[in-house]
Amino acid sequence: MNNQIYQSSINVQVEDLIIPNRPHRGVVNYRNVEQIDLYYIKVSLDEDLRDLRFADSLYQQFIDKAIDSQNLAHKESIQLPKGDDTFNHTYEYVAPAIEKGRYVIMAKAGKADEVKYAHAFITVTNLTLFKKDSELGTALLVKDQNYR
Repeated sequence: MNNQIYQSSINVQVEDLIIPNRPHRGVVNYRNVEQIDLYYIKVSLDEDLRDLRFADSLYQQFIDKAIDSQNLAHKESIQLPKGDDTFNHTYEYVAPAIEKGRYVIMAKAGKADEVKYAHAFITVTNLTLFKKDSELGTALLVKDQNYR
């Protein structure tokens, strides 16, 4: 029972679509964690990332590969506010502006004996797709955020 109470956990959330070259916000949900490392890794649109959902052992390999291939768009360490309890906490951070593309945000926390990982996918683009259903059918509107 004590193991469950004191077990650490992390989760990272960001908007799915982000405007290029503008800062954006992200949220980290955590429990029993003091610091996280965030990695913004640029991936190709056709890269198969299903393996990331299988095993924690693949997370560190993915991060190391991104660093070696220079696909790391941003890395930062965040010291989280320390809670003197075992409850879940939320921390909002401002992420830097990044270029157009598809990214995986990897969050890593913990010490050598207990490392936790989390990830989220984002697309950085000027285009936004709107869908409107009516009696006449479905209309799609694509808006370029550069034109107001």
